[in-house]
Amino acid sequence: MKIPHRARAIIVAGAGIAGLGASLAFASASTTWTVNPGGTDSANAGVVTLTDAASGVTLTCAASQAISTSKSGSGLSGQGIAVVNQVSFSGCSGLAGTSLAVSSQGTWVINAQTFSSSGVATGTVTNVNALISGSGCGALVTGTAAGTYSDSTGVVQMSGGSLHLTDVSGCSGMLRNGDPVSFSGSYTASPRQTVSSP
Repeated sequence: MKIPHRARAIIVAGAGIAGLGASLAFASASTTWTVNPGGTDSANAGVVTLTDAASGVTLTCAASQAISTSKSGSGLSGQGIAVVNQVSFSGCSGLAGTSLAVSSQGTWVINAQTFSSSGVATGTVTNVNALISGSGCGALVTGTAAGTYSDSTGVVQMSGGSLHLTDVSGCSGMLRNGDPVSFSGSYTASPRQTVSSP
């Protein structure tokens, strides 16, 4: 099956997605943030899933890795506090066990929103763009993913957001254009970033 040319973009899972590491140490534009050490890190996850909320179909990947670059220092804005440069997925399957390839494209932007007294930051990953392809099936996942980052563990937990499918081709009618999807995964960042606000 031929995947539409403009569908050469990507999943998600996401999302998110996610080195969602310090990167995923999210914050809000109305507050300032401190990130240390900042710079490039990688975040690795075991099983990650992408679920079509309309059909109930779940795509599963055995592992995922995200490479990100976060700002460093204090007095930082939460908007664009980090970027995700690349997300890779392996061992992906779905649609009655069909083997699938999932790849990311472009730069995903991490925005910090809130920070709790327990050291947990929440935020979003915007500009998510991911391509799902396999025998007789192709689709794009686009939109915004959401998640949290724990200072104490260095774990980025992806869930929620506003992601949807587009450029769907084939897929036995189990995936449809416009379907909302959710991405879930737990990524551990290395090196672990320390994030705080204010």
